[in-house]
Amino acid sequence: MKYTHIIRILEIGLCIGAFFILVIVGGPKSFGQGMELDTDRLGSDFRDFDLPLALPELCQTICATDSNCKAWTYVKPSYQGQRARCWLKNSVPNPSRNTCCISGVKTTGTEGGQTPTNIEPQETTSPPQSSGISQRSILPDGTVEIRYPDGTIKRLSTGGITIISPNGQTKKYYYYQVQPDTPPSLPSDAQTFTWLEAHNENLLVIIRSLVSNDQTAIDNYLQYEGTSSNLYEKINKRTQTIDYLLSP
Repeated sequence: MKYTHIIRILEIGLCIGAFFILVIVGGPKSFGQGMELDTDRLGSDFRDFDLPLALPELCQTICATDSNCKAWTYVKPSYQGQRARCWLKNSVPNPSRNTCCISGVKTTGTEGGQTPTNIEPQETTSPPQSSGISQRSILPDGTVEIRYPDGTIKRLSTGGITIISPNGQTKKYYYYQVQPDTPPSLPSDAQTFTWLEAHNENLLVIIRSLVSNDQTAIDNYLQYEGTSSNLYEKINKRTQTIDYLLSP
């Protein structure tokens, strides 16, 4: 079936996107690192969404990119729907045993007086370092802007990449533009269309997490996306924007 083929292609694309989130953003190196198996942390939720893959590492890594996230809970497929679901939390609720879930606490510091799970305090002879977190945003024309801790600014768009050094020196790298293929007509059956809409919304949730829930960045992106784009065009633009936001 034509639509089954389309869905399979989109699922492959989501798998690739999930892989880049785990690898480029700096996800866990092995399964179980910093994870609380068969554990739920109920409450303090500020965002939840379906995951394109049943990988708790993906929920953990999205939490790591969101400055508001202090803890997370991954719900396995079939407990809250067909797909796995990620719950991000703005504080650290108490853990409770439940085979439905895998949970964890952000391990990039001890914010709010919480001690990260499974992290032993270590002595250090070096002075405390800054968090080193890059700030990601989206400009009104859809350009992704990344500000690095050393003052470097990188801007990515369909035309290419601009890098502004801390001393003000600017370098530009241009892309070769290739005419994209004409997307197929939208599916006529409601089930497939609903599936596509749900994945399109999940892409926006990932964008929101990557810009640390900055509403101005989201408004800028939606302005760039426009209201005239069809569903396939939106999926394409959102996937491309995620790719830019994941630039190291």
